[in-house]
Amino acid sequence: MGLIPIEMLNILQYYLDHLHLDQVLYDFPIQMDHKTIYAHLNVDGHFLNIDVILASTETLEHWYLLLWKDWITERKTMLGIAGNDNDDIIQRYKDNTDNKPDTLDEQLSALTSVGFKDVDCYYKYGIFTMYGGKK
Repeated sequence: MGLIPIEMLNILQYYLDHLHLDQVLYDFPIQMDHKTIYAHLNVDGHFLNIDVILASTETLEHWYLLLWKDWITERKTMLGIAGNDNDDIIQRYKDNTDNKPDTLDEQLSALTSVGFKDVDCYYKYGIFTMYGGKK
């Protein structure tokens, strides 16, 4: 199979970003996205997803969100950005009903369940992660 058209990747990324793994009746399930991606990859092709994840505990979520807040503060200072325009970004992220992240374990399991090999998390900083696998 050839490359996946960019329009299809945009649609798949939308579903990967906005659905829980357990949505199967009326919404397009995330595992279908992974199956579609898997089906379109060449043998030995790699899938890489950069996304946010749900922390596995409330304690970790609190810590991860503090890491994010500290990172924003450091960058604002480093870049000389004044003002409080983005001080509520974490709350806006949490309040946005379109944000439905799954845990990293759930994401990795979903990849494995459709046949991906060498599934792993390649980078993680708090809620931000990069993970994938190979066909």
